[in-house]
Amino acid sequence: MAEFLGGAAVPGDVLRIAAENWIVLVGGRLDTAREWWASGINPFDDSVWELHLKGVRPDDLGRRWQGKSLLQHFRSGVPAERCAELALRLRLGGVPKSA
Repeated sequence: MAEFLGGAAVPGDVLRIAAENWIVLVGGRLDTAREWWASGINPFDDSVWELHLKGVRPDDLGRRWQGKSLLQHFRSGVPAERCAELALRLRLGGVPKSA
């Protein structure tokens, strides 16, 4: 976790809780943790749970639609359910209907 944060000053108890949640999210896999982090999600970003539970994968977050990444759409208020639908359609090479 310290490697991901790059030396940022985070209180120990906050870091511990974030690390515990992150381990659950990524199933204890460092490679998966790195994928989420590289896609713009970090252990302090609670929204990742909503996306993850809807089936969005780290590699989906960078997929582009209407000039924005899926992560940008989500952060601008597009619901997780809609982001999951967009992700699936983009994965399959389809053109999603308007958001």
